[in-house]
Amino acid sequence: MKESPMAVAEVEPRGRSVKASRREFAKLVTASGIALSLSRLALANEPGFAARETLPGRQRWNPAATGAGRIDGVAKVTGAKLYASDFRAADLPGWPAHTAHATLIRTANATHIYEGLDLARLSGLLKPSVVVTATDLARIGVRVPKFYSGDLFCPIGKTPLYLGQPAALLIYESFDAFDQARLALRNEALLKFGAET
Repeated sequence: MKESPMAVAEVEPRGRSVKASRREFAKLVTASGIALSLSRLALANEPGFAARETLPGRQRWNPAATGAGRIDGVAKVTGAKLYASDFRAADLPGWPAHTAHATLIRTANATHIYEGLDLARLSGLLKPSVVVTATDLARIGVRVPKFYSGDLFCPIGKTPLYLGQPAALLIYESFDAFDQARLALRNEALLKFGAET
């Protein structure tokens, strides 16, 4: 069946003549209207999220795009970040005015029987005020939750459960003593081990 001459419209996009039926013309007009209405979305303003940022530099943080940076990096280098070491016990309400300092002695061997500490190498100022071991924890009844399965500190006469299992806690009354002992302990082996298990 032939279309009547009235059913064909001529559309001239970009200087070319295109013959379209009524149905094709209606489709073109509808598609053009949808395209025009959607083009206005690009003009919408983005919300002012950057004005409400609480961490400086966060709006520009995208490690996937830049391959670098931490979310708190800007706060660190500008001095705005707070660390636990920024607070002293004397500064906190209800806390004692004096602060003791401690270092945790961890096992570096998980294949031999642990035989105890050799504190003879620490003399004078380097000697700790208090030494806490697995024996002390057992005496006062400290128990770890069953989830952790094992001893909190490695007891004498047992093989450590893992590398780095705590063996003792050395407590110092002054920061100077703690700091000097900490540096001295880097090169000293305080833990004694026996037979391989």
